[in-house]
Amino acid sequence: MQLVDFCLNHGEQPSPVFSDEEVPSTTVQYGFSGVCGAAVQDLLDIGFAPCATGGGPDELQIDGQDGSLTNAAVICMQKQLGLQDNGQVGPITWSWLLTAIG
Repeated sequence: MQLVDFCLNHGEQPSPVFSDEEVPSTTVQYGFSGVCGAAVQDLLDIGFAPCATGGGPDELQIDGQDGSLTNAAVICMQKQLGLQDNGQVGPITWSWLLTAIG
């Protein structure tokens, strides 16, 4: 959770899903690089392991780079939750990622 805390310290906003929660204000999407990307990868590993491994040998690395594996894992998680499956981790997807580990 240290990665999430660090990401939150760089800007937060109210969750559009859960009124008593705060989510990072950073949108993580394909091509993004940074600590919030690593936080997304860590949360996917914890709360959505089948999406993080893609059901195969390719395991999601926590490196902060939102590449093809991270993007596919985000889309997988979004589909599982019935969210818009655009691969972007904005306020709604952040809300569900953070709730999944809570």
